[in-house]
Amino acid sequence: MTHYLDILALLWFLICWGGYTWYSKKRAQTHPCLSNSLDLYREDWMRVMLKRENRIADTSGVYCGFNSGGYRIVSPRIPF
Repeated sequence: MTHYLDILALLWFLICWGGYTWYSKKRAQTHPCLSNSLDLYREDWMRVMLKRENRIADTSGVYCGFNSGGYRIVSPRIPF
């Protein structure tokens, strides 16, 4: 009996996860969200950074972003 409950719990989790992913992608198309806003700020910052010489603050910011896991190497427009 518990085996069936484990499978049912896993299925419920996957349904909720998939449903929230679908909902958040649909909502992000019509309403600004924090992730989209931060992606735009990062993109602007990277464009400015490419136009000037390297600075210690810039390189340390990139290093911290890599360590925190909040920095995406690919374009935010391309899903991975």
